[in-house]
Amino acid sequence: MKITESMLRKIIKAKLSERLERDTIIDDDEEAEEVEEEPTFDIGATLSGPNTTAVSYTPSGPEKRVNPNAKLNQMQVNAWRWLSPLLPDGARLTSGFRTQEDQDQIIRNYANSNNVTGNLDTMHKELKKKGFVIARKAGVGHGSGEAIDISGAGLQDIKRAVEAVTRDTEIPVTFAAFSGTRYPSIVEPANNAVHVHILSAAPVNEELRSLIIDKWSDIGPAGGGMD
Repeated sequence: MKITESMLRKIIKAKLSERLERDTIIDDDEEAEEVEEEPTFDIGATLSGPNTTAVSYTPSGPEKRVNPNAKLNQMQVNAWRWLSPLLPDGARLTSGFRTQEDQDQIIRNYANSNNVTGNLDTMHKELKKKGFVIARKAGVGHGSGEAIDISGAGLQDIKRAVEAVTRDTEIPVTFAAFSGTRYPSIVEPANNAVHVHILSAAPVNEELRSLIIDKWSDIGPAGGGMD
């Protein structure tokens, strides 16, 4: 059954009402008043755009694993905290923002693993011929702190979850489409990763995120993602 946006809002309202009822004592002589207003959540400023300031972050609670050498800014952390609980089992964040030195080392690592030799420019060209998706220069995306790479699960399953999270208007995070944009998100089979370009991400509100996770557990998002 297709779940419409209005239906999703009703589900979230119902779940919030259930929580409020557990914490509210109603006198026997009083009638419970119907909650008319939509629930609101204190989230904070939405972040977007370039940022290469690293912040300390250790996944906790429902958040999935992050490679220890990945550098993340606050927008990337916000995006991962919303997205990762709704990704397939095994998914992990493998790369955040990169300096040019980081980019050069990644090219060397791929080259060494695929028997490619030469200088950096030559290695980059040969890797591209083999189907690897990697920029020679750290620019918009990883270089600007506006992208993350995700691996560890089926790439198409990761893609479907990213798309479903973007479609879910209750979740204050958006990602670039996988086609038709100047800086798209990209499925990278040779790299065994999904490159996700972040457009915006608000800080996590734990209560709202809990409701979202409950909703996805109950009905699953339209188009894939969490089982």
